[in-house]
This record gives sequence, C-alpha cells and structure tokens, in this order.
Amino acid sequence: MIRRPVGTAFVLMLAGVTLLAGDKPPISAAAMAEASQKLDARLGRMLPADDAVEQVGLTQGTYIGGFGLVFVGSLNLAPMAGISPFHQSVSKEEYARIHQKKLERLPKLRQFMQEQLLNIAASLDTIPPNDQIAIAIALFSFKGEDTSGIPSQIVMHAPKKILIDMRTGRIADRDGIRAEEF
Repeated sequence: MIRRPVGTAFVLMLAGVTLLAGDKPPISAAAMAEASQKLDARLGRMLPADDAVEQVGLTQGTYIGGFGLVFVGSLNLAPMAGISPFHQSVSKEEYARIHQKKLERLPKLRQFMQEQLLNIAASLDTIPPNDQIAIAIALFSFKGEDTSGIPSQIVMHAPKKILIDMRTGRIADRDGIRAEEF
C-alpha cells in the first residue's frame, strides 16, 4: 500500500478554489509547467544515475491566491526490485537496506529542496515578493517497509523576497526557509 499524505489533496483543493474565484495568477500556465519540468529534471540528477532516486509521477505546480506558488511531487528515495516471478518476496534484509538508504538520503533531499526554492525564486520574475514559494515532496514507501525516522512528506517554503535575499547573499543563512515534516 502506498502512503499518501493528506496535505497534497488539500493544496490541490485550494488551487481549485483560487481558479473558481476568477483571479488571474501572476504566472502563466506555460511558465508554471516549465518550472515544474525544470524541477523534475533537477530531481532526476540529484544523485548519480547508477543509484538514482525514482520520481513517482510528475511534479505539479499551482498558484494559490493569498499564499503563492506551490510545487507538489512524489519521490522514492531508494527504489527496490518489485515483486515479480523472479523476485517473489522482499526479505527483511532488503527492507533494512532500503530503510538505511532512505535515512542516508534525507539530508541530501532537504538540501536539494532548499536549493530549488532559491532557483525558483530567482527564475520567476512575475511572482510578487511577499508571495510564498513552496515545494512539497511526498515520500513513497511500500506496505511492510520500516518508515521509522522517515517522514511521509517534507514541505519547505519562504516568501520570495527572503529567498532572493538568501540567493544574493543579503541574508547569510537559510533560517528564513520554513521546513515541515509530516
């Protein structure tokens, strides 16, 4: 069974409410699609190709009036061989190895998400400075996997103006980025 965080559905519902309100977002659908595709491409290069993470679907971007820009994606930090006629079960040792690999990759994912927030803020001029830019990554796991110490979702966000100040060096650290793990 796949764990699906409730937060993703909530974000998409808010996006629908914004569209129904009739306000035109400060970003075009084409620019949002391009930013989502760039995020996916960078995510695919986060680790070496011979030991890569696995994206589960495509990252989707949406603009939410009164909040800002949100990108939602799903990722398997440590893919493993699925059940097949040649691999009929997953051993406890395999599950333990996958769990350890996921724990080791979490810091890299967190760093990646921070860097991407800075990149997105710098590349999208039409987003107002006080709007938030957020990235939400749901972490995929199989039924039976040990998920202790591994969140089901990581969300990072900050106002665009704070991200720009970080990127240009006006703010030295990344304390302005709010990170939440569920």
